[in-house]
Amino acid sequence: MPDDKIELDSHLGRIKNFSGFSLAVAALGGMGSVFYYFFFGSGGFDAARGGGESRSHRGPTRVLVVGGGIIGAMSALELGKRGYDVTVLDAGKIGGDSMSSFGNAGSLGISNKPIAVNNIPGLKSVLLDWGPNKSKYVDWPAVLREKSFWMWGVCYCVALFDYEAYAFQQKLWSERIHSCQLALLSLLQAETMPSAGIRVSGKLSITVGKSEQALRLPKNLKSWPRLIHGLVGQRRLKTAEFHQEDAQGDSYQVLSGIRSICISRYGCRWLTETHVETIQSSENGLAVQCADGTVYDTDLIVVCAGSRSGDILRKVGVWAPIYPLRGYSVTAPLRDGVTLGEDPPVCQFLPSLMFATAFPGNRMRFTNYGEMSSPLPDPPKERSSSANKKLWKRLEGQIRDIVPDLNEIVDMSKAHRWVGERPFTPDAHPIIGATRIPGVFINSGQSFDGWRDSVWSARILSECVDARSNEPLQREGLELVVSIERFKPFRRYRAMLGKLMRVVRVAI
Repeated sequence: MPDDKIELDSHLGRIKNFSGFSLAVAALGGMGSVFYYFFFGSGGFDAARGGGESRSHRGPTRVLVVGGGIIGAMSALELGKRGYDVTVLDAGKIGGDSMSSFGNAGSLGISNKPIAVNNIPGLKSVLLDWGPNKSKYVDWPAVLREKSFWMWGVCYCVALFDYEAYAFQQKLWSERIHSCQLALLSLLQAETMPSAGIRVSGKLSITVGKSEQALRLPKNLKSWPRLIHGLVGQRRLKTAEFHQEDAQGDSYQVLSGIRSICISRYGCRWLTETHVETIQSSENGLAVQCADGTVYDTDLIVVCAGSRSGDILRKVGVWAPIYPLRGYSVTAPLRDGVTLGEDPPVCQFLPSLMFATAFPGNRMRFTNYGEMSSPLPDPPKERSSSANKKLWKRLEGQIRDIVPDLNEIVDMSKAHRWVGERPFTPDAHPIIGATRIPGVFINSGQSFDGWRDSVWSARILSECVDARSNEPLQREGLELVVSIERFKPFRRYRAMLGKLMRVVRVAI
């Protein structure tokens, strides 16, 4: 099979690429692009309506999970429990720091409010609240050169006017995040990982600013973290709210434990430094082709490749609007003899939205920023050189402003600076379930909440895999929350518009 041309069977359809015409239409305005994809490319948002895999071998159904982060690991675990023969293709390496699970804030915040980007305040946030003094930053020259960003923008326009989906997502939010945290903690307990670095120690939300009088401390907070002693002394705490049900922990430690369980208990294979390029057909069903030319045959494919999921699927005509949203963190060891208080909570500082988290091993991590820019390069060693140095510098400036005695608490000379990508969808909700290609599924786009949602997402995904369709999403009423079809241009009005166009064509 020639490398420069991959022949796909009738199920896969023709490979679709953005044309110069589509970019020109998108440049004239989002609505023009919406109509373009509605009439010429909306099939990429369809989900498979059923159908199993074509197999010539005997034995358990083979599943390739593309992506070895926390979402891919939980998906592999759940599928392994259900008897599937699972192989994970991980682009990173064991112990590498290229994935989001490595450097995130570690918060399992069930007190978090939904990220409502698909409404009028959200539109203002996307268009106006990006800037050097904000927690969000966009590199417009870089993103406007990315075809996938234009696609993301088209789907954002769709989400913006889908009031039914928006209302349903908001209504379900509180129930869902409680279920997600409980599912994660229950699974770790069941798999004999009772600690796994997670503790329910709460979250302290602090508004920083000038205060005329000393702030009254929340009574249910066991002790004030050592981290904010400087702010208390300077009377720079305006408000403080304690959320005692929030949890925190090291998601990379959890990922490492889940990976070991997948391999030792459920027989999963884990192939590292394996960069998947595209999906293709094979004599026995499906296959993936890697950057080094290696082809892996399989019966089913689950794409959990984070911010790269959209690129992998777009090559076979499936439009998954997932764009990388960069995050930045600084992790430093505590100085000898320094303690942060009894069971310190996660600290969230407003209005900057900076998080400070104490990690096992006497480490403190500070995280902030959501930056939309061009995707980071695949070789992890080149990621630091591609990062926005100004944001790292600005983050360190925020840390020193909020923690005046920082050098007495942590050793910044040994700090580890990290940049990674969150898989961000236009409505900040994940995409889970079957795609338009029978046998190909997706579990990605969890944005800021990947490890909190990981078990919940994996179970929904596995039910769809069992059914070989999105029927479980329909049964559970989750189509408007996680199905890829929610991004169809004018989803609710497609039939009506189709009739109207037929009338227009007849009249012409």
